[in-house]
Amino acid sequence: MVDFRDEAAPVAPVAPDAPPAAPDANVAPPASAARERTGGRVARAIFVGVYLASFFVGAVVFAVTGGIDPVVATWANLTIVVVFAAVGSWVYRDTWVRSFRLTRERPWVTFALFVAGLVSIFVLPTIVSLVVLLLGGSPTGVNQAQLVAALGGADTWWVIALAAVVFGPIVEELVFREALAWRPRHRLPAWLLIVGSSLLFGLWHLKDVADLVSVLVYASMGLVLAGTMWLTRGSLLVAVLVHSLRNLASVVLLLALAA
Repeated sequence: MVDFRDEAAPVAPVAPDAPPAAPDANVAPPASAARERTGGRVARAIFVGVYLASFFVGAVVFAVTGGIDPVVATWANLTIVVVFAAVGSWVYRDTWVRSFRLTRERPWVTFALFVAGLVSIFVLPTIVSLVVLLLGGSPTGVNQAQLVAALGGADTWWVIALAAVVFGPIVEELVFREALAWRPRHRLPAWLLIVGSSLLFGLWHLKDVADLVSVLVYASMGLVLAGTMWLTRGSLLVAVLVHSLRNLASVVLLLALAA
């Protein structure tokens, strides 16, 4: 038997005048990578903070002015959600990359969870709404009434629909599901992230303290969307699609009733 343990491996000769190897352009130096990660965290924190602060800014403006022209408010709302959707998608661009990768890796599992989430987001809020009605409350609240009134406008209904079906779900899923229900998963337990983000999502749609019970309906939607996010291992794409189709069904129903 030949023992190779003490045999030195041949070393290829190196030309004395050979130029040094060029650094790999795709590999960031450690300091640059750290700065990039820190910059990304700061940008995401600013985005979420500004979005959440916009709720209070809007409330103050409404309280001071007593409301603005409905047409102006409708276009302003669309402009704001489009800007937030664009900026948020850039700040959380790694989220979209992850979501599409998960869809490619587990297409049938992703599709099955999408169907389950879509069914659940209709069933669970309906059950909660019935319970609220039995308790003597209103499951719709001021937020729903404002949407109905806005969709009744002959010139601006499509603007509201575009914001509610396309851009609004993108922004809300980035904030409430990605930033609040998924990103902190290594520091906080799953149940706390899911329940906490869902309650905050419900409060976000509260327009009047008298309609506090309606928070439960929106929180139930948040539970479904956060649960879908976790079951798909962080696929924001599935959560956005479920949210968008839920809003689309609501818009179509409200338009039909208005007609």
